[in-house]
Amino acid sequence: MRGEMPVVVALALVLSLILATVYYSTSTLNYVSIPSGSEQAAWSVIGDEIDSIILATLARLSGNASSLFASTFWGNYTEYFSYQSSLVRFNSSARYEWYYDPVSDRILSCPTSMRWDVVYNYDDYVCYGLCQSNYTSRGFNQSFTRFYNAVNLSAQSVSALLASSLYSTVRNWAGLMNTLGYTVYPSGIIVNASYAATIASNSTTGSSYSRVALRVNVTVDVYNPYLGYKRITRWLEIGYTAVFQQGYWKYDGLYIPVYVTAYVNFNGAPSSYIVNPNSTRLTVYSGSLALMNFTQTNKGNITMAPVAAYYYGNGTTYLVFRIPISPSYYWPWLQEKVVWSNLVLSSADCDDSYPPPYSTSLPDPKQPALDMSRRKVTVAFLWAGLLGVEIYGFNLLTGLKLVFKYYANTIPPSGDDWVDSLPFDLFGDERASFPPGTVV
Repeated sequence: MRGEMPVVVALALVLSLILATVYYSTSTLNYVSIPSGSEQAAWSVIGDEIDSIILATLARLSGNASSLFASTFWGNYTEYFSYQSSLVRFNSSARYEWYYDPVSDRILSCPTSMRWDVVYNYDDYVCYGLCQSNYTSRGFNQSFTRFYNAVNLSAQSVSALLASSLYSTVRNWAGLMNTLGYTVYPSGIIVNASYAATIASNSTTGSSYSRVALRVNVTVDVYNPYLGYKRITRWLEIGYTAVFQQGYWKYDGLYIPVYVTAYVNFNGAPSSYIVNPNSTRLTVYSGSLALMNFTQTNKGNITMAPVAAYYYGNGTTYLVFRIPISPSYYWPWLQEKVVWSNLVLSSADCDDSYPPPYSTSLPDPKQPALDMSRRKVTVAFLWAGLLGVEIYGFNLLTGLKLVFKYYANTIPPSGDDWVDSLPFDLFGDERASFPPGTVV
């Protein structure tokens, strides 16, 4: 019996060792397998926090970014449009041209001299004849170059602001994560922001389009003793394309229709974005708009909210903006008379005696060929547009190309009046064609 006891004890010890081994192995496997499921969830939570930081930073900086964009733009954009000394023209035979004055209800003869006190640099914009796809001018080209440059400088200033502010926010978040047992390496924090704007136009369709995209990238290196090491990169891109083809001139205003197609791309998952018309604005400025004193602007500058909107789907929204016209000018003939006088630099009533000048710096030509060339002129002005569309709480601004273009013909076919020979409208391209029926 005594000889059997050591065997029993040995068996008991062996059995206990086996049970202990099985228990320990099972417990260890269970302990290792638990983090395998929650590890990915933990990293996902950190990624979601970075997403939230990006969105919150954009929404928080929207106002400052808009102000910075606008101040940078207006600090760098100067339209190639200047006011010149007054213009005085003489024509001793003008008294043989008669016109009806509705104010006095009398037939009057044209004066032998006329004076224009407000004159712009007409010589830099005029194109003799009916200039459609062949229109070009130093004034317009210089204005557009300055406009595009100012938009790009504004975009660069905003991207620098976003990158700097977002980097500071991520550094603060890293400090908080360190108190929770994570190590976010300062050298591993990488923040980039790019703000790209493209402005172009199509002479065939007469339309202009603007593409803008803001992309923000955040990369962090994170270590946790239980989860290990991981590099996390999150990014967001927001943007839209705006297309403008032609305005609609009505008695009560100039209507500007714009198609906006917006999108968002969160970490490689693109989707359409529905624009909110209530937070969309269009600002337009031009010295030529200031000369059209029948429009209700602030010296040629106006900021408008849409007066109508329609969502087509797939992120495309149709927006209509309106430059209002003073009620006292609701009669279109009065509007055309202002354009004829202030922009064509001619006379609505005495256009035969005082057609568009050949040059504001030279006297009216005496040669028949030069005199004939100035009786049909085309002029186009850039109306600088700034369009702001809110996406995820951030007001994304870019430039929108608008072109005011007119064609004046003082020698229309017999029976046609000067009113019929002055088509003018708003297009997306300076080389756009005038509508069918234009008196050539």
